[in-house]
Amino acid sequence: MHDPEGSMSTLREAHAAASERWSSVSWSFDCYAAHVGEERPPHLTDLYLGGAGGWRREGAWAAIHDEISGPLELRLRRQPCGVHSPEDLVSESIATLMVDDPEASPVGAVHPSKLVRYRGRTSLVNYFLVVAKRIAIGSHRRRREHAVDMEAVDPADRRSDSTDPERGAHLDRLAEAIRQAYTALSARQRFLLAMIHGQGIPKALAGELVGLPPWGVSRELEKIHDHMRCALERSMPEDWDHPSREAWASAWQRCFAEDGSARDRVATTRERAR
Repeated sequence: MHDPEGSMSTLREAHAAASERWSSVSWSFDCYAAHVGEERPPHLTDLYLGGAGGWRREGAWAAIHDEISGPLELRLRRQPCGVHSPEDLVSESIATLMVDDPEASPVGAVHPSKLVRYRGRTSLVNYFLVVAKRIAIGSHRRRREHAVDMEAVDPADRRSDSTDPERGAHLDRLAEAIRQAYTALSARQRFLLAMIHGQGIPKALAGELVGLPPWGVSRELEKIHDHMRCALERSMPEDWDHPSREAWASAWQRCFAEDGSARDRVATTRERAR
C-alpha cells in the first residue's frame, strides 16, 4: 500500500543527508522533490547531487567532480580504455554530461544539462562510468573505421589528385581556413590545442598550467571544437581521401609550429612532464 507520508519522510531524510554531505551545494527541498517525482529510487542521495548538477545549481559541478573523480578513475584503471587515459575519460564524461540537454525544456534562464536524465537507479559513479565506457568505445570504433578506410585506398589513388590544379587549390583554401580559424582562438585556447592535440600532453597537466580543472579543460575543448566546426563548415572536403587527410594534418602542424607563444609553453610543459 502506498504511504505518501512515509515516502515524503524518506525524501526529506535523503535531502537532509545530501545537504549536509555537500554543503557547498544549495538546492531547496521543494525543487529536489519536484525533480525526484513519485518514484523512490535506491540512490536518492546521489540523485540530489546529480539533479543539482542537471539543473546547474551553484557549486554542484565542482562537488560532482570531487565526488566521482577518484572512484571513477580507479574503476577505469581496471578496464581497457583504448587510446584514452583514465584521467581523460573522467574529464570527458563530465564534459559530456555538462552540455545542454536538447530534449529538456529550459526553466526560466536555466537550460538543464544532460545529467538531468540521471534518475538515481544506480550510483552516480556508475552512471558516469557508463558514459566513460561509451566514449572509449566510440573513439575505438572511429579509429578502427579510419584504419580500414586507409587500408582500402590504392597507393595510386593517393597520388591521383596531387597534380589536379583545381583540387590543389581547394586543399590550399582548406589550409588557409584552418589557419584563420586557429588564429581567431584566444591564446589559452591555442595553447590547449597545441598541448593536447599537437603534443599529446595530458589534460590534467594542461589544465593545471592555465588554471582549469580537467573537466574545465574538456569544456574549453568543446568550445574550441564548436568554433572550428563553424569556421570550417564551408571548407571541409566532401571526400576525405588521402590527399585531404594529409592537407588537414599538415595545416594543423603548421599552425602549431608557427605559433611561437604556444610552442614555447609546450616545450616548457614537456620538460615538466618528464
